[in-house]
Amino acid sequence: MIYFIAIAFLITIKNNLLEDGGYRIMGRIIGRDATSIDFLWQLSFFATDLWLLLLGIPLALVILYRFVGERGTTRSVYVLALASTALAFLHMNVLASTGKFLTWDQIAPMLAWARERPSSIFEYVSIRSLCKFAAIVTTIVILYHYRHRSLFVRFDAAFPLAIFFAVTVSAIAACAVLIDQTPRGLYHAPVAARMVTEIFGSDSSASLSKDIVAGRIDYTCEGDSLLTTKKASASSKPNIVLFLMETIPYELYSFGKKKGLPNMEALESKALVAQQHFTTYPFTSYARFSILTGLYPPYRLEKTVKLDRSNPYRSAFSSLVGQGYDFTLFDPVTHRYPVDDWAVRQLGGNVVSTDIESDPLAKDKALLGVLIDRIGASAKSSTPFIYAYLPQLTHGPWLASGASKEALYEEGYRRLKTVDDSLGELVAALERHGVRENTVIVLTADHGLRTRQEAGFLKTVVLNEASYHVPLVIYDPRLAHSIVISRPTSHVDISPTLHCAYGNAHARIESQGSDLASAKPAPRSIRFGGEWYNGSGGIWSNGSFYSYNAQLRMLWKSPVFDFDEGGPLQRLEPEAGILQQLAHANQAQEKLLAEQFDILLARAHEHGRRAPEN
Repeated sequence: MIYFIAIAFLITIKNNLLEDGGYRIMGRIIGRDATSIDFLWQLSFFATDLWLLLLGIPLALVILYRFVGERGTTRSVYVLALASTALAFLHMNVLASTGKFLTWDQIAPMLAWARERPSSIFEYVSIRSLCKFAAIVTTIVILYHYRHRSLFVRFDAAFPLAIFFAVTVSAIAACAVLIDQTPRGLYHAPVAARMVTEIFGSDSSASLSKDIVAGRIDYTCEGDSLLTTKKASASSKPNIVLFLMETIPYELYSFGKKKGLPNMEALESKALVAQQHFTTYPFTSYARFSILTGLYPPYRLEKTVKLDRSNPYRSAFSSLVGQGYDFTLFDPVTHRYPVDDWAVRQLGGNVVSTDIESDPLAKDKALLGVLIDRIGASAKSSTPFIYAYLPQLTHGPWLASGASKEALYEEGYRRLKTVDDSLGELVAALERHGVRENTVIVLTADHGLRTRQEAGFLKTVVLNEASYHVPLVIYDPRLAHSIVISRPTSHVDISPTLHCAYGNAHARIESQGSDLASAKPAPRSIRFGGEWYNGSGGIWSNGSFYSYNAQLRMLWKSPVFDFDEGGPLQRLEPEAGILQQLAHANQAQEKLLAEQFDILLARAHEHGRRAPEN
């Protein structure tokens, strides 16, 4: 009885996965629509689950019974039931939120986020879900501890009937598999095995071929920058303010401008405006890493960059620090991921936060005041600066799960309007301290909306434009007019763009991006990571967008960043090169960054600048 309760929970996981796009995708592959889906076809996807849970594991328990007896076997079933129920609960909630299974690399960041915002657990795990989990665990515990009572003994008397049921259902499932012509895929794999392998899966990066690379690292400016005007060249060392908004999709930014964002709109009149700008990863730490370093983040960034050592990466920010700039990042988040502060320190900067325990708006305002005071001090001492400000008011979720897109964007605009007011205060402070005409302002967002809890309209098996497409405005008051870039651009482009326009353009830096303001931009591709949120990654190459779901091993292609979940590519041979890049993108990037670190470290040693241990 205990075991059957647990496996029912596991089967529910598989059913949710299939109901949320699985049947539609697999039906599209064999030319079936929703009206032609029958019970036997659906049952074929559960065949391996039923064979494992109703025949395989019970047979193993029977063998165990021969060695350890009834008491040992009963305890084993009890532990197995509790463990599988807990595992199923975790996966169910991650699946509902992100469309992918939970992995080991997600657990530490999730715990860190829970420490920062304890109440946030109820934003991603519903009270109803917690009550179901508690009820199932309580039932299992009661059945175990009172298993010798007469009522439960009668339940055990039905064991032969349970065996008959298990064998019959498994046989029907076998018939369904024989009749079904659907190609075998990950949707057919047993869900219990997938949950375990996703968490404790092995790393295959060690065997990765060196032929698969994620892009160049050493970067040299590609000619003149459109931002380097004669008027701009005459001024020395312009200040830079990076205004990095939280969770702002481009669609919301456009919606907000129509309703009124006067301070953000004012920047666009003398700015480089990228209309198709994308984040590298819909996760703040990883997006910030790309902005600051010009490099793509691998899935396991913290394990790749060696946080216990100093890293001699060169970017626009470290180059300007070497020219005497004060580089400081103002972050209202009190408890940050280790990689956040590490990346700033490696580039010669500092992090200023707030220790007040309050709501995001109060923290934002408190730190904005600190930033404005620092601007005044730098202006008074004639110290050039790079100051980054990261307001958190717009962090999702904005409304309860299930809110309409219209209501969601109205709330998003209300918050964004407050952020726009903060930008106005910042610009006024630059004016008041006499440095506005010599200050470049970079306005962008770390990422867009990411999960179904944040936005119910998001798709779960492909990449979403609302997660990746974000605004980018590089305001330079010395420009005579705006410069509009319509081609796709990325966060990895921000560092080389600033370097070529305002730094030492003749010096090399590390970057996998390119100068957005180059008069002669070179052909390239752009990558999108997202394995934390829907198990997918993507690329823009040769005028097309691609979305690859590693869990389904399916590839989508579209001329725009909008993929039909039910329409994966049927013939993959023409896209073999793209598929190879996407299938191994993370391992390739991990290998590339690790090797580049060793190269830079050796170079530093040659110049007598041995990288110190932290």
